[in-house]
Amino acid sequence: MAETHRLFFALEPGWEVADQIARAAEAARMIPGAPVRWTAAAKYHLTLHFLGDHPEAPHAIIEQAAAAAQSLVAGSLEVTLDRIDCFRGRARAPWIVCCNSASESPLLALRLHLGELLVSAGLARLLEERFTPHVTIAYGEAVEALPISITPILWRVSELVLMQSRVGQAHYDTLGRWPLHD
Repeated sequence: MAETHRLFFALEPGWEVADQIARAAEAARMIPGAPVRWTAAAKYHLTLHFLGDHPEAPHAIIEQAAAAAQSLVAGSLEVTLDRIDCFRGRARAPWIVCCNSASESPLLALRLHLGELLVSAGLARLLEERFTPHVTIAYGEAVEALPISITPILWRVSELVLMQSRVGQAHYDTLGRWPLHD
């Protein structure tokens, strides 16, 4: 069976924010019907642009994506995560930590700017239109008890990361990091 290489641009929390997300996830384990498959804190991230699944490492796409990110001019931003919810209508509904509405506008602006650069780099065919800013904490069934509020988690985002995942891997490979300057 061929290995799948999944590429994406993401925001990756530092260990303090990842720990806060993990504590919120721990509290969610008490919800009746909670999932049994929880995401490891080392895999927490907020995807800005998914660049597809590939049967082998797509070196040309990685180079084009890195060039686009290199030309990104954007400031750091603050994101507040304030509730746990799930995507409904899926057999394996991701349980997610969601951003408050004030955090969505700067995230959408960063995503739009990066998307324009990816289009200019020739990667338009890979971009998806839908976007719900979130951090996946588990996979399971949708439950009526969600959404629930959590103690707000303030996340100061200061870099963009190009990542690659492979099935069964305990972590993601970081292919590049680009600072977001104030």
